Amino acid sequence: MSHICFLQGEKEISWSFFCTQVESIRQTIRQTQFENVLLYHSDSYQFSIYFFALMLEQKHILLPPNSQQETLNQISKSADVYMGEISLLNIPKIECSFNNIQLKNSPKLASELFDNFNSKITFYTSGSTGKPKAIVKHSHYLLKEIEILKSTFETPLLQTDIVLSTVSHQHIYGLLFKILLPLRFGIKILNQVFEYPEHIQAYLKANKSKQVTLLASPAHLKRLVEDNVLQQVKAQFECIFSSGGPLAFNVSSLINKQLNIAPTEVFGSTETGGISWRRCDKSTPSNWMLFKGIKYNSVAFEDLGERLQISSPFMAETSYLTDDLIQKVDDTHFVLKGRSDRTIKLEEKRINLEHMEQALIRHAGIKEAKVFILNNSKRPSLVAVIAINDIAKTIICDNNKRALNECFKVHLLKEFERISLPKKWRYLDELPFNAQGKLVQKELEVLFD
Repeated sequence: MSHICFLQGEKEISWSFFCTQVESIRQTIRQTQFENVLLYHSDSYQFSIYFFALMLEQKHILLPPNSQQETLNQISKSADVYMGEISLLNIPKIECSFNNIQLKNSPKLASELFDNFNSKITFYTSGSTGKPKAIVKHSHYLLKEIEILKSTFETPLLQTDIVLSTVSHQHIYGLLFKILLPLRFGIKILNQVFEYPEHIQAYLKANKSKQVTLLASPAHLKRLVEDNVLQQVKAQFECIFSSGGPLAFNVSSLINKQLNIAPTEVFGSTETGGISWRRCDKSTPSNWMLFKGIKYNSVAFEDLGERLQISSPFMAETSYLTDDLIQKVDDTHFVLKGRSDRTIKLEEKRINLEHMEQALIRHAGIKEAKVFILNNSKRPSLVAVIAINDIAKTIICDNNKRALNECFKVHLLKEFERISLPKKWRYLDELPFNAQGKLVQKELEVLFD
């Protein structure tokens, strides 16, 4: 297997060279005594070398969701050593240098490396509170998921030359779709993570003969549709994946209209792995379809509906009750109806915060909305952080912020009682999504200090 597996700028890296570097780092790892390794590297190629070497040496890998110092300090308490481009003072670093070795029998197939994985990985989700939550998964569950993803999306992947990404490989979506799946499938991986669509456009214009699969988050796609510069290179997209959170149907429809391809949405979690997928290429939202091997049922949840319960080959638990509300369609399809854990009681009124956010987004002046309980005062209160567009900005200019508050309250009164409405409002041009496409509540709370 001498094909090119990574692209570092203009540099092409062959499979055999990658395997040689993995083996070199394995030799370094064997010289030290440890079990738990914190691994962070923003460069996908360097990360993959360390990741494969650690997996083949059966080490327990801890993957922080970002390189913020406080995040690293917290996670390092569970680690013996660390690897990568970060700096920590409380545990030692494995210093890596690549030895000039020659592999007599370099693995010809990716399966030869993957089949020797026998270790654990701890993922840390950023969560809504900002405090990392540890989720341990054994490598064989990831390998099972890769094979199902490979068979499910075989048609577009077979036509893909290069995988481009706007998401990090430090969490499960990026690790599976940017690193493990392309390597298993024999698709080139472009190292860099794209923050701006203009950079994707420039890359595709410079590589006009290449067909690509794009890995994106809903946050990136929401911003993309406002001024979609990728329409100029739309013929080069074989597939666009979206995961990490709900993608609004209107965004999916606009992407489909602008690029002639609807995003393939993947629904799941770090705990469960992938659960289902859909592609909204019709005039109404598509139902979610289970991945092969997954079974589900619905469990009654108070008076709000049914919660999703699954059994899956991608996790150790025999069954798992999620916080997702669903409507059953048939044995393999369902409709997502929101989150049960986002239902609160305020002034004796039950409110689903996700329902309120969706109602707000339907206002012509609102791009995005986040509603949550603020607990930094004597009395908890419901607050809203809103990303507004020019329509809302005109209301502020012509009147004042209080007028805009009242405008949005009147809009919500179509579906909610006045006593249930947010008490405080903050307005931004964009909501501060992190690298995983998540909103961290503690970062929003400072807006109300």
